[in-house]
Amino acid sequence: MGIVSIQKFDNDSLLGLWHITESLEELLLNIELTPIDQVNLEKRISLRRKKEWLACKNLMRSINNHVVPVRYDLNGKPFDDEGKYQISMSHSGQYACVYLSPAGPVGADVQKLKPTITASADYFLNDEELHWADISNNALMHLLWSAKEAAFKFAGQNELNLKKDIVIKSFDSNQNEPIEVTIYSRKVSEKIRIDYYFFDEYVLTWTVKSNTQLS
Repeated sequence: MGIVSIQKFDNDSLLGLWHITESLEELLLNIELTPIDQVNLEKRISLRRKKEWLACKNLMRSINNHVVPVRYDLNGKPFDDEGKYQISMSHSGQYACVYLSPAGPVGADVQKLKPTITASADYFLNDEELHWADISNNALMHLLWSAKEAAFKFAGQNELNLKKDIVIKSFDSNQNEPIEVTIYSRKVSEKIRIDYYFFDEYVLTWTVKSNTQLS
């Protein structure tokens, strides 16, 4: 199926969503892989992982008419080898998303809704979050998980703990506004906003940077 949506934001950031229905051969048709790309593709052992990665490459080409040469830093965070964009990529089930920004770090995450997430709530939610969040609300639990994953990717620091270092401010589960997240890092702790929407049996989240920094 290919591209589902492309969003362009005021700072020229681009967020794309791809529905993965193609074969491996079809995903290879419209992109020319660099030697670096070929190495990255071969690192993915399973057919599913290869298709997810190629879907992200196709999406990057489609949303900016250019195949971004992707490398990975020591934290596993993707970056543009040409230095034009900050990058975040995610995939779950049959969907992949790519977030490109020339204006600073970004984080995006897509999650397929599953019935088992409640059992893991205390793995990624701290005591305060568990107090206000309705863990029986499956959609809400996936939103909180996905929002923390997007914030984690934004920060790009493997040592961050989803439960302790990424904290979501309480909000009305029916609200249509971005939610507020605080990242407590070894660098500069800061508040960011995360926007989102639900579609089919999935949730997509992405960071909207705030200028608020904490001491």
